[in-house]
Amino acid sequence: PTFIDVDLSGGGALADIGCYAVDTAMYVLGFPEPETAIGVMYTKFGRNPEYASIGCWGSKWRPEDFKVEDMAVGFVKFENGLSMIIETSWASYIGKPAVFNVVLLGDKGGAQMDPLEVYRGLTLEDYKKLSYGPFNLVAKPVASLPKLDIYHLRIARFIESVKLGKPLFSPADEGVRVQAIIDAIYKSAKLGKEVEVQKPWKN
Repeated sequence: PTFIDVDLSGGGALADIGCYAVDTAMYVLGFPEPETAIGVMYTKFGRNPEYASIGCWGSKWRPEDFKVEDMAVGFVKFENGLSMIIETSWASYIGKPAVFNVVLLGDKGGAQMDPLEVYRGLTLEDYKKLSYGPFNLVAKPVASLPKLDIYHLRIARFIESVKLGKPLFSPADEGVRVQAIIDAIYKSAKLGKEVEVQKPWKN
């Protein structure tokens, strides 16, 4: 199958599904300038004869033909001091059939995508009312947004772009930035060291 041949597919779990997590995180962060990346790749499940013989991801394959990662972990540093951790895999021993989430952690609040919630820390007055230590504090949700039909919104925005000249939700330069991060994670994993993120949008 071409899907597991890196020369034909370009990559495994990171390129296939990790790209959506990177894109979502970058969008929420306002597409900051990436600086460096560190990546590690694992190919474990795909080369296991038991999984290959039953064709977990569609058709069956020979274990020795599985040449893409089924798990990738990346760490990206940005010029403004932000950092991002990416974990993506086609198969994992976890308690749910599938997990897709983006979590933001800040010094004044936080947020997560699934369920979509925004949190703030407890105030000093809140803390004074508690009898236990700060490590047991749980942030309270301060905002929760309804789920929207993203496919309908995307089509509607495309029509508005054609008819009214409105910008698309996902312009090409944002895709280039996401791909540059993914490329850097792959390069780092191959070289075994931290690498700079190439920035073709600056040329």
